[in-house]
Amino acid sequence: MLWFAKLGADAGKAAVSVDDGAAEIVDTYSADDIWGVCVYRKEFAHTGRHTLKITIFGEHGPRAKDSIVSIDGFRVEP
Repeated sequence: MLWFAKLGADAGKAAVSVDDGAAEIVDTYSADDIWGVCVYRKEFAHTGRHTLKITIFGEHGPRAKDSIVSIDGFRVEP
């Protein structure tokens, strides 16, 4: 499973977890706007139904101007 997002100077942080597992922090900051970047990747041990949870903190790193987190899309392959 791949999550694609926009990176940018106004971008912030989010926590991503799958199937109630431990959350991983994703920081979508970049000095330049870049669309369609894979910001998270997860491989599953088995096929079937899974739950993805993205929590937006409203926080950002020291260089970011805002805390926006975008979702350009997801790709899931069997």
